[in-house]
Amino acid sequence: MPITILVIDNDPAHSSIICTTIKDKLNHNVIAVSTPQEAKSYFSSESLQKPDLILFDISKIEDPQEIVSSFRRTGASTPIIVLASYGDYENAIAAVNAGANDFLNKPVAVERMDVTFRNAMLLKNNNLGFAKSNVTNMIEFSLFSDDGNIRRMTAIEAEAIKCVMQLYRGRMTDVAKHLGIGRSTLYRKISDFNIPHPSGKKTDFLNVSPVSVLSR
Repeated sequence: MPITILVIDNDPAHSSIICTTIKDKLNHNVIAVSTPQEAKSYFSSESLQKPDLILFDISKIEDPQEIVSSFRRTGASTPIIVLASYGDYENAIAAVNAGANDFLNKPVAVERMDVTFRNAMLLKNNNLGFAKSNVTNMIEFSLFSDDGNIRRMTAIEAEAIKCVMQLYRGRMTDVAKHLGIGRSTLYRKISDFNIPHPSGKKTDFLNVSPVSVLSR
């Protein structure tokens, strides 16, 4: 189903490439703005359509984490994906810690962008925003099965992933980081283990190999 993505990019040429790709390749609607101030008007105005997701290019932005924090105060539940320069993990992780759901590095594969958008919307729609303090919902780990035998490693690993997904409110970058694995590996394991949402629904995360790449 098409969603509306608010693209914040102060580079007109790059913004045009990203917006065209989102519309033509992913079939989503796009709102393009060049500044965070313009973006905030879509949350403060009653007459403007509120986006389903924000794609924020932070590669030429000073103090992006503060801007992400301000978005969280304005449009609290809207997923935020930041787009960072290749290798700029420091600003990307800082933005995630400030409230972004995930990040992408330039140049970004169309397939990776699609997966990241779908995951962000899936988590939003299924309300995986669990508070860290809600420890009563965390899974208790045991090395032993009901018959007294040691449990299989895959079963323990699946429970660990479910627990960390809840603890970090479904932010896959944080989940992968604290589990010590890459995001692609995490998505594959979620698929392999058929890890469900707490509501009982299957988590339809995808693991794809980037092929088509957008130029920076």
